[in-house]
Amino acid sequence: MPRVFVLLRIADILTTYTLITRYGAYESNPLMDYLIKGGWGYYLIFQVISTATILFIMNRYQIKLANIAVCALSLLVVLSNTLIILFS
Repeated sequence: MPRVFVLLRIADILTTYTLITRYGAYESNPLMDYLIKGGWGYYLIFQVISTATILFIMNRYQIKLANIAVCALSLLVVLSNTLIILFS
């Protein structure tokens, strides 16, 4: 499950980057938007730290349903971004 989550986070970063830089989209999350406007490096650092934190919590508590929910939410974000890219 952790590998799936990391792959989904990478896909989220790549699709977000593509949407913003190639299609002129904007980040709807105010915190992420602020970080992106400050520079993609800040966004990436935050993504790495938040991913590591979530992985630590997932491994520490081993709550199967919560792990599935976190991956499912990440998958929804990636699918949404991908559909926007495909149909733009």
